[in-house]
Amino acid sequence: MKQETFQSVLTWGTYYLKQHGISNPRFEAELLLSNVLGIDRVQLLVKSEHIVTASQKSRFVRFIEQRSQHKPYAQIVGHKEFMGLDFLVTPDVLIPRPDTENIVEEVLSIMQNMPQKKINILDLCCGSGAIGIALAKYEKKAVVTGSDLSEKAINIAKQNAKRNKVNITFLQSDLFQNISDRFDIIVTNPPYIPTQMIKELSEDVKDYEPRLALDGGESGLCFYKKIFNNASKYLQNEGYLICECGWDQVEDITDIAECNSFNVLRIIHDLANLNRGLVCKSINPN
Repeated sequence: MKQETFQSVLTWGTYYLKQHGISNPRFEAELLLSNVLGIDRVQLLVKSEHIVTASQKSRFVRFIEQRSQHKPYAQIVGHKEFMGLDFLVTPDVLIPRPDTENIVEEVLSIMQNMPQKKINILDLCCGSGAIGIALAKYEKKAVVTGSDLSEKAINIAKQNAKRNKVNITFLQSDLFQNISDRFDIIVTNPPYIPTQMIKELSEDVKDYEPRLALDGGESGLCFYKKIFNNASKYLQNEGYLICECGWDQVEDITDIAECNSFNVLRIIHDLANLNRGLVCKSINPN
C-alpha cells in the first residue's frame, strides 16, 4: 500500500473542500490536519514529507467531510480559544467569537476602577460560559454567577469553568426568573438576530449553532427589552449593564436603556471597528 505524506493528504483535503465551496480551502485543510497531528501549521509545512498513519488519515478524512458540509471548525475539533483560554464547544452553545473579547476587556477595565474588594457579576445568557469564565480568570475581585435558559448550555459552562480552573455559580434561568441576588455588573450577550434574518446567515451558523441562542424575535430586540425592563431590580445602585449587540442595533437599544432609567456611557466596538455593544449604568436608586 502506498504510504501518504502530510503533503499528499493535505493536497487531497484542499481539493475536496474547494469542490464543496469552502472558502480558503488550503488554510482550512491545514488547520484540520494540524489538529489531527497535534502540531502547529509551521511544523506541518516543515514536515510535509512525513508519513501519516492510517488512523491519522481516517480522522482527517472524517474532519474534511464534516467541514465540507459547513460544520464549524470549532464543533469538529470540539473546542475554541477565547481570551487565551480553551473552551469546550458543542452544538448546544454558541461558538465564542473574537469580537466578544472586546466586551470582556471593557468589563475588566470597569472593574479595575471599582473600589470594592469583591465585585458581583451576573453573566446573563452565559452559553458556554466564555464571558464569565474569562472575567473570573483575569480579575480576582470578580465573583461570577452565570445563567442560561438551556440546561445543556449550563452543563457545558460548568465543564468549561472546571477546565479553566475558576469557581463560578451557574443557574438555569429564563433571564431573571431564578435570580435572587443583586449584582454590581450584569453582562450579557443575548440572542439578537431578527427571526427573519436567521435564514440569511451562513450555513456554518444557521445549520449548526443553537437557534435558541440566535433568535432575538421579530425585531431582534426582544431580549433587550426584557433585560432592561427588569435589570434595575437585580443591580446595586448605579450598577453597570454591559451588553453585546448587532452593529445596527445601538440606537434602538439606547432608546430602550434610557426608557428604563439607564445612561449609555459608551459604545463598544469590535475588531472591525463596528458597533458591538453598550456600557450602561443605572441612574435611579433601587
